Amino acid sequence: MVNSQFKVFCFCIFILQFISCSRTPLIDSISTESLDGYKFQKLLNSGKDTIKLGPGTLFIDRVIVIPSNTTIIGNSTIISYKHPLENNLFRSNKSTNILIKNVSVKPLSKAMGKKHNGAYYLFKLLNSSDIVFENVHFDGSMNTAIALFDVKDVTIEKCSFENFGGDTKGKNYSYDGIFIGAYNEGTNKVIIEDCVFENIGTNFKNAIYDNDGDGIQTYSKNASIENIQIEGCQFRGISRRGIKIQTGNSISIINNTFIKCKVALGVPLASPSNGITFSRNTISDGILGISPNSPKNKEFGISNLEISDNIFKNISGGLRTSGTSQILSGLIKGNKFLNIDKYAIDGRISNTNITGNLFSNYQRLQHKRVKAAIYIWDNSKSTTIEKNTFTPIDNTANDIYLYPKSKDILIRDNLFTSKSKSRIGKIINKSNKNKIFN
Repeated sequence: MVNSQFKVFCFCIFILQFISCSRTPLIDSISTESLDGYKFQKLLNSGKDTIKLGPGTLFIDRVIVIPSNTTIIGNSTIISYKHPLENNLFRSNKSTNILIKNVSVKPLSKAMGKKHNGAYYLFKLLNSSDIVFENVHFDGSMNTAIALFDVKDVTIEKCSFENFGGDTKGKNYSYDGIFIGAYNEGTNKVIIEDCVFENIGTNFKNAIYDNDGDGIQTYSKNASIENIQIEGCQFRGISRRGIKIQTGNSISIINNTFIKCKVALGVPLASPSNGITFSRNTISDGILGISPNSPKNKEFGISNLEISDNIFKNISGGLRTSGTSQILSGLIKGNKFLNIDKYAIDGRISNTNITGNLFSNYQRLQHKRVKAAIYIWDNSKSTTIEKNTFTPIDNTANDIYLYPKSKDILIRDNLFTSKSKSRIGKIINKSNKNKIFN
């Protein structure tokens, strides 16, 4: 009996010693000047849960692999690297429980160089989960900062992505703050909140290519991208799109600000999309608010699209479908379209309720031969336009234009005003299959 108790006691001591040796909780306030890429990797591999970096600059000259259960916390810490990247700067594969906090990431210089490869990223996370970036500031990059593939439960909060891109030297090249993708397993639950995306691309006024700057981009050829939430972010001076959604379902874009972005939300569909919510955002001083489009040889649409309680002001257009894209079903409610140069809503829109919106000072510039706030295109059907208020910039503009092949469009209970006085609405209906009760 005594011998068996002694064996149990020794076994417990062994387990405690193993746990103690395999996981050291903290290394505190490491001098960044004493580290290089090799030493930093050794530190990450040593089993330390939390590494606190002191003030200064840590120069990375190799790929850093981030293992599971790693916390890196900076204190006025700069992580620096050399352009052009010849590989990813940081990488994780099949890792869990990673936190990167309170660091700045910037290059030594910002020259593209002959070996520049846009397929490399500052952080590439594969098949990983429970990842947090908090208060991480990316500045001056020529490469996408954070790329996610087949991940789940990722939070990116209070981070900034500034001054990305530069002279493309004739190359059709895109600079993104964050890329959300998937290879095989799919990506699920990514939260991006309270972040800043500013001056991404070649410069808004001098953009050379249509795809040379996006704040956030999603794309996957085969696997799913689900449950993406973008909230409380600021997008300023983006040369192409603040947010670019090529694939994805259940995407919420809420309470963000888009200023001087060529397009606030671009939806160049590479596959059908279901469940995009765009709500309580402010879009101003750009060209276009929301732009769904799809390839000529493939006809894709968006189902369950909600555009609600947004402010679109001082822009060329609010919402416009293009190519073969269409809105298959949705709700456009409670938005304010203010000082719109051309159109507020223009596209192929079916099974959608357009209600409770304010259209004011629209058609300041000629868009089509017939001016209007809302254009409903051919092959649109079963859409209701009701309880909206229309106040054009002058009496040359119409309010609603229905194309000849539109069908079952219902117009009722709208208010038409001019200089605070009621007036008769100007509705042009080219189809005998629509119903107008205003």
